[in-house]
Amino acid sequence: MKINFKNNRMMKELPSNHREIFEQRLKKELYQKRKRNYWVLKVAATTALLLSLGYYYNSTSSIVEPYKTEESITLGSLSPELEQIESYYTNAIVYELSQLEISKENKPILDKYFDRLGELTSQYKNESAQLDIDKISEKSINALIDNLQLRLQLLLQLKEKLNNSKDKKNEQNTV
Repeated sequence: MKINFKNNRMMKELPSNHREIFEQRLKKELYQKRKRNYWVLKVAATTALLLSLGYYYNSTSSIVEPYKTEESITLGSLSPELEQIESYYTNAIVYELSQLEISKENKPILDKYFDRLGELTSQYKNESAQLDIDKISEKSINALIDNLQLRLQLLLQLKEKLNNSKDKKNEQNTV
């Protein structure tokens, strides 16, 4: 070790290959390829894309409906008792629809019943529209209630049929 008297420090002698070691470390640091992680940019781009798609579909799907001076007449608008009947049947129909188990095996059965339900629903809408045009009569009110009852009965039949086919399948699997 050498002693430097100017700074009163002891100095250590450098190894003979110090310059080579320094150059290797310098090259390693300078020419090292850094892995750049662009996940923040990916998240920002995805968010921007989703927001722009949402805005696009929201702006194109808002169709302006023609101005109506009167609301269409429904059973509920005629009397509180009829509103209660209509809400009972519509809630029961929605409940039964939510309880259906949809699978590939029962798809043909469901399609047939859903076609019939679609027909009854469009018939109900037509009869409701007739309430606006024609005079409100007991016959038209009963027709609307009968339509609701028929849709509920159809769903109950469908549920029973699906349960029967499920039971038959379980019996075949156990045999």
